[in-house]
Amino acid sequence: MLGPGAVADLMRLVAAARRDQVLPRPVHLSSLVREGLVRIEAGRLWVRPTVPPLSAAQVRRLSPALRVEHHRLRWAHSTGSDSGQEH
Repeated sequence: MLGPGAVADLMRLVAAARRDQVLPRPVHLSSLVREGLVRIEAGRLWVRPTVPPLSAAQVRRLSPALRVEHHRLRWAHSTGSDSGQEH
């Protein structure tokens, strides 16, 4: 799982990619590469345009409360509901 620093690095990389800007090497680059959010090819960083869904292994690493929330959000997304609750 990524911490807040890695998420901030990812957001900076995405913004820089959209503007075709160069950034210093992110502190959390190895974490972003490990999670498959960034690739390094020929000395350049490639950033995914979207964050992929969590794998089953990643979901298992979530706390029980986060697993419930993840399941609720996935269900809401698959049904087109924005909250997953009845109104």
